[in-house]
Amino acid sequence: MIAVLMILSVMAGIAFSCWLYSIDEDMRPELAAVKGNMPGKTQEQMEAERNRSIDRETIAFALNSNPEFLDGKSKGLIQFENPEGNQKLTRLEIYRNDTGDLIYHTGILKPGSYVEKDILDAELPSGEHDCTAQIYAYGMERKDYVGKITIGVTIRVKQ
Repeated sequence: MIAVLMILSVMAGIAFSCWLYSIDEDMRPELAAVKGNMPGKTQEQMEAERNRSIDRETIAFALNSNPEFLDGKSKGLIQFENPEGNQKLTRLEIYRNDTGDLIYHTGILKPGSYVEKDILDAELPSGEHDCTAQIYAYGMERKDYVGKITIGVTIRVKQ
């Protein structure tokens, strides 16, 4: 009986792993995402976001344009949010301008969720780094590509 349960557990783990890796990497959910509004928003800001009508072509998001990190290995304030009224799935990629290297990315964020703090995917030396953030948007139902927005960000590593 114990052997059968062990075999079933192993088979379930293999099935889950196969399912997880069968998902397109760009469409994997962000495991660090928190449901709700980004901390620090006023009631008026949250009410305005809820009442704002966002059409299919508009991509709504919030992103810290000057994230700071204590060192190259610590969490910093990314503050990437997919607002509740967006009605699109979003994900974020940040690239260094000087090397073109991808230094940070998220999985998919559902509307009404955010990533406040996170660790970069690549360790950066101390100083300021000019980067480009690309926010991708996808439809809720078919997960079809809607478009992307590209903005400049400056990442500061203190030590």
